Amino acid sequence: LAQARGDTTAALVAAWPQLPALGKRRALRLLFARPSAADGRSESVLRSALRDADVEVRMHALKLASGKVPFGSAVLSELAHSPSIEGDQAAQVLAHSGNLEAFQTLLTILLEPGATERPALREALAEAYQARVRAGAGELPAWLGSEGAQKPAAARAALALALSALPEAQTLVGQLLREQATEAKEF
Repeated sequence: LAQARGDTTAALVAAWPQLPALGKRRALRLLFARPSAADGRSESVLRSALRDADVEVRMHALKLASGKVPFGSAVLSELAHSPSIEGDQAAQVLAHSGNLEAFQTLLTILLEPGATERPALREALAEAYQARVRAGAGELPAWLGSEGAQKPAAARAALALALSALPEAQTLVGQLLREQATEAKEF
């Protein structure tokens, strides 16, 4: 296939659903041989590979999406919304990406139904927060004060829990907990 003539991208995209796991791994290597120059048509293949039944296909796709693939971050962000093992893996990869927008993406996901019950998402939030602090990014005013009060209490509590083990977040965690305590109506 690497030496095939014609539009190999279109052929691989079309054949993807019928390929066995070995074929999918080979197709990923061909489609993303030069990740930074990946053909936009291969985005659907990467999206599918991230949800594939074969663990090796998924792991290879995670590695590709976290690398230099132009649409990798968007595909990972989309998958991270899923309350599944694959979604949690995508959240972890996003958190470790060093992308400052990853933290905001994970905060948005935390507002979704059931997201506060995802331990891997909380771990990803902690990692992304640390990356944010290392980069010198500012505080989280949208999660504090009157603006923060508009966020669901469970999401704010989950954020406090996620950041509670981080020394650099103790001031923020304290503020989140104090605000939660003043609003508490039941235990």
